[in-house]
Amino acid sequence: MFIDNMQDLKDVKKYTCGSPNLCKFLENNGLSPVYHYKLGKERRGRTMWVFIMTPELSELLTKWTNNKPKNKID
Repeated sequence: MFIDNMQDLKDVKKYTCGSPNLCKFLENNGLSPVYHYKLGKERRGRTMWVFIMTPELSELLTKWTNNKPKNKID
């Protein structure tokens, strides 16, 4: 589902994703963003993807968080 009118999402809980890797992970698991936008040049023109918050999305975000590589030295 892709949204043309932002007013359609006024009262819907959303999740904004700025990570291309996370977005790809979500898409590979059957979720699609409802819309996306680019940030300005001061933010390096990054793309942000917006997903509708659902129990499935929440579960996938938890899975991503628990399994992503940690860049910390213990």
